[in-house]
Amino acid sequence: MLNIQILNEKQIDFYNFSIKNIKIFEKFSLKEIAKKFGCGISFIYKYFEILGISGIKEYIVCINLIISKKENLKELLVNNNGGFLDDELSYYFIEQMNQVDIIKKQTRSINNFKNYLRQSRKVYGIAFGHSKLAIQDFLGFYSYINKNCEFLNCDSKIDFKNYIEKKSLIIIYSIRFANKKLFKILDILNKLQDVKLLLVTSNKLIDYKYGLNEIIYIDNVMKNIDNININYYIGPLNSFILLNNFLKAELFEDNKSILMKNKSFLKETIGWKNYKEIENIK
Repeated sequence: MLNIQILNEKQIDFYNFSIKNIKIFEKFSLKEIAKKFGCGISFIYKYFEILGISGIKEYIVCINLIISKKENLKELLVNNNGGFLDDELSYYFIEQMNQVDIIKKQTRSINNFKNYLRQSRKVYGIAFGHSKLAIQDFLGFYSYINKNCEFLNCDSKIDFKNYIEKKSLIIIYSIRFANKKLFKILDILNKLQDVKLLLVTSNKLIDYKYGLNEIIYIDNVMKNIDNININYYIGPLNSFILLNNFLKAELFEDNKSILMKNKSFLKETIGWKNYKEIENIK
């Protein structure tokens, strides 16, 4: 799968043009393709370079593979009573698959995150708006592994200096990383000793200058709505869901022996599938 999350808007337009007009790429030269799209050949070469594509032949193979996966997924959805999902929404699910690839490519950051979790006495979560729902979703699961989890309601006044425990991890979820209140909080947190800061965001323009120990990047799925003409509302929470599920799966495997002995965890998870089965767990 091509990592289209690193492309700018015009490059995304070219990617969508490729999906819809792959036959043009199979029949015409790069010069003619550039003319039909309305760009120079240098734009296409730069586009290939960003995606790590050697040339037009490799690109055609990649696009045809994406189209094939899209059609297979659409057929699977329809065959499983998903007929209400039209072509555009099916394409959205393909983009979700792209997001999984993005997450997997951040193995080092994911492993660092897991190490911070293991090494921390307490785990705090900070977020605002829709991001708040996402961090609470993750902490709700992780609290079965480490009870010392807490969501910090930063809409209330908190004396961070005296409240945050040492050897703690503070997880920050922020889709845009543009909240001024969050920046003020980071200024305070950076003065604390023996505290790790991890950020999950879609803003790829930031760096570690905010005193962050690790950054995990996710896709801003709202940006894809106009690109693929989806006539559905997709909120910011969706940007975090795949990462949360990926992390939960990894942490479940790492802590399976603990979780399978946790009656509270079993009651909740088994209860999602079988309401009667939870009666047997005492």
